Amino acid sequence: MRPACTRAFCAPRVRIARIRVLRCSAARAHPDHLAARSLGAIPQQPPRRDVGLMLSAIAAFGRFWYRFIVGDDWSIALAVLVGLALTNALHRRASTAWWLMPAVVVVVLGVSLYRARLSKGGSSRQ
Repeated sequence: MRPACTRAFCAPRVRIARIRVLRCSAARAHPDHLAARSLGAIPQQPPRRDVGLMLSAIAAFGRFWYRFIVGDDWSIALAVLVGLALTNALHRRASTAWWLMPAVVVVVLGVSLYRARLSKGGSSRQ
């Protein structure tokens, strides 16, 4: 028999005679992650797909990417998106457009630092 998996979400089933072996149950803290049960004690049910769990996983995936891309300041994400669109438009007109994104990043960084300085309470020169 293979060694038990250490991942909490993995639960393959192996049937030997009339014994069912469950591996990697998150609810069990058994050291070797194995629990043997009689088949008569466990009612046989068809596999169930939990739609709510899948939708919550999709929502969590979307929230991660929104927070990763937008973060704390939506205006920076919007400026980068506009810069990418302008770079694409310049590239389609058959001109060199590599210089636009570095310029957009420098301008957006300067504006962001200026706004952060203003929100701290004015000038902090010593």
